[in-house]
Amino acid sequence: MQVSVYTVGALSSDSSQAVDLGYSKPPIHRLPVELLQDVFLLIIKDMPDYPSIFSLGETTVSGNFACPPLLFTRVCRLWRAVAYSTTGTWSHIKVGLPRNFPLKPFLPSLFRSWLAWSGSQLPTIRIECICLSDYGHLCPSNTQLLEILFTETTRWETVFCMCDSDVFERSENFNAPQLRTLQCSWLLDVTRFNAPNLCRIRFGPTDRKRGVSVPIMPTWANYLDICCQDHSTNWQLK
Repeated sequence: MQVSVYTVGALSSDSSQAVDLGYSKPPIHRLPVELLQDVFLLIIKDMPDYPSIFSLGETTVSGNFACPPLLFTRVCRLWRAVAYSTTGTWSHIKVGLPRNFPLKPFLPSLFRSWLAWSGSQLPTIRIECICLSDYGHLCPSNTQLLEILFTETTRWETVFCMCDSDVFERSENFNAPQLRTLQCSWLLDVTRFNAPNLCRIRFGPTDRKRGVSVPIMPTWANYLDICCQDHSTNWQLK
C-alpha cells in the first residue's frame, strides 16, 4: 500500500511524501498541483456570477460551502491545501449583506480568511444589500462586515455596490490607490476616495425622486470615464 501525506501551505508538484503500503494513490491525487490549480481557476472563471461567501436564508446566514471556491475545501485535505494556496481562486467575491440578526463569530472570521487567501491579488468585490434596518440605515451585522471589507481598501481594484443606501457613509476618507473601476446604484461623493488610478465610474440606476446631477469630482480625477444613468438620463464625461 501507499499513503501520501500532504502539507498545507505553499504547494508544488513534489510536495507530498509517499509511504509504501502496497496500493497506489487515487487518480485525482495523481494530478500535478499546477494542473489542479488551473482546474480551480477555470471553474471560478466559468461561474455565471461572482463566488458568494455567504448563503442567506430568511432567518439564517451561513458559509456558502455548497459552491466553489469554498466547496473545494470540503473535498479532501489535498484539495483544501491547493485551494488555499491558489490566490486567484479567492480574488473575486460577492458579499451579500444579511438581514438584521446577529452573525455567528465564525462568519466574520471566514470573511477575513477569504480576503487573506487572495494574497497579493487585487480583489474584485460585489456588495449586495439584502435588507436594511429602519430608515434605510445599515444594521449592525452589515456594519461589522463592511468594517472588515474597508480594512482592505488599499487592495481594491474593482468594486460593484448594488445597495439602496450609501454603504460608504461611515468614513470620510477611503485610501484606494489600486482602485480602477467603481459602480454604485446611487450618486456617490467621489471626493471621499483617494484613488489616483480610478478610470471608470458608473452611477445608477438612481432614484428618480433624487434626480440626477453631476457628482463632485476630486482634484486627482484628471482623466475619468463617468457614466450616470436613470430611466430618463444617460450621459458620459471624459
